[in-house]
This record gives sequence, structure tokens and C-alpha cells, in this order.
Amino acid sequence: MIASRTTPKGAAGGAAPPFVALLGLLALAACGPPVPVSADVAARIDGADVPYARFEAFLRRQVGEGAGGLDSGVLSRLFDQFLGEELLARLAAEEGAATPGSGSRRAVDALLGGADAEPAEGEIRAWYEAHRAELALPERVVLRQILVPDGELAEAASRRVAAGEPFAAVARALSTDPSAEDGGLQGEIALEDLPAAFAQRIAALAPGEVAEPIEASDGWHLFQVEAKLPARERPLEEAAAEIADRLRRERADALLARRVAEAADRYNVVVFAQNLPFEYRGDHASAPVPEGP
Repeated sequence: MIASRTTPKGAAGGAAPPFVALLGLLALAACGPPVPVSADVAARIDGADVPYARFEAFLRRQVGEGAGGLDSGVLSRLFDQFLGEELLARLAAEEGAATPGSGSRRAVDALLGGADAEPAEGEIRAWYEAHRAELALPERVVLRQILVPDGELAEAASRRVAAGEPFAAVARALSTDPSAEDGGLQGEIALEDLPAAFAQRIAALAPGEVAEPIEASDGWHLFQVEAKLPARERPLEEAAAEIADRLRRERADALLARRVAEAADRYNVVVFAQNLPFEYRGDHASAPVPEGP
């Protein structure tokens, strides 16, 4: 015997009750095509559109007019940084730390209040003990430079110095380097930070000596060593201010990362990669759609 299907009580001829039909219509409406996104929208944060023009303004603040030469990886990181500021602006407004529209930088500063507090003396000393080698100063030179565009001028400068004219005076007269007003003074420079072709010549000079002109891609260089400074370890008293600045930056960076992560968890972020003029590969990229079996 085949069992007969029981018709729900109150249903006529097997038709679904009116409220069931209504739910079905609502479900169909929810599954309809998505609302098109304007081509000038780069992202959406918690339902609010973020125009690409805001990212362009951010880029100008960060890199000036040189953004056109950046690759997709760098632009993706910058876009994530931009989204981080947008998230923090929303978080700051919600917490009352900044007013809506006051600007992302002001919001970041408001959320990081207290991160610039002076580190304790014990904290500075502990960091110093753990990083003595990193704080040590390498072998350095106090250097002056004359930069000229061609070999003929370089030889003329060399002859004037050899004839007894002060190197600084010749630098003021002939050098095209921005340091010319200061007599070509470059200050203390670690030998390891100099290009190899320069370091080898400069390392062989005694204080007061001038190297023969050296040709490079930006012109011809003459160097005079004013003093040679040996490598040495820095005492805590000398390094304390630098350590305090570093600890404040580290504290601010850690707090910033925590607050960005908190905002990202609180607000839904959607990036419209199709509207970006680069291949977005950042933290908010959509997960790839899994392939079927």
C-alpha cells in the first residue's frame, strides 16, 4: 500500500498558507542581483562608500606625485594603510575621541593618546642592555665634498686646493652640492654607509688630505677628510634620548596595530578591486572561490 500525503490543516488543495508564500517572496528578493557599485567607489566600510578620490589624496600626502611608478604590491600596502586610517576615523568618532569628518590623521592621534608618555628609566636601561651592539658607533669620518659636473672643473678644483686655497672656500665657489654654502661639510659619516668606490679612497686618507677626483653617475667628487673617528660603544647617558624615542615609537606602533585590528573586527570592510587601477593583493582581498569537485 502506498501511504497518502497528509494535507496540512487549514490548507486547501495543498496550497501553502499565505505567510509561507510571503516568506518565499522575501527570500527570492534577497537572492536577487546585487546593487551595482559606482566605478568611483574603492571600498565600503560598514555600508559606507569610500571613494577612490580619498585614496588618491592619501597617496599625494604619502608619496607626492610619484605614485605612478609604484608596483601593485606597494600600492596594495598603501591602500591597506589608507583603509586602516579610515577604520580608525570611524572608531574614534564612535568612541567620542574625534568628531566625524575631523580627518583620519586627527583620529589616529586621538586614539594614540598616551602612547608618547615618557618611558621609565628602568625600561630605557633594560633596552640599552639588550641592544648594546646595535647602539655601538662604527668607524666614521668627518667629511667635506666638492661636486662638479665634469672632469675639467674637477681638475681645476683639485689644483686650487693643492695650491693652498682652503677646501671649504673652493667648495663654496665651485660645488653644485647643497652643502656648498657650508663649505661642502657632510658631517660624520660611517665608512660602511658610503658607496664602495668612495669608501676605499676615503679610508686611505689621513685627516686633512684630499682624494683625487672620482667620477660617478651624478658628476665628479672631491673629498677631504677633516677627522677620523674610531668605532666605539656608546654609554647609556649618550643613547638614552634615542632609546626613549624608539620605545615611544614602538609603543605607538603596537597600539596602532591593536586598534586597527579592533576596528577591522568591528566594521565590515569590502574592497572593490575591480575599481582599483592596480592589482590589489592586500589584507582585505576577497578569498578565492573554491573550485567544485
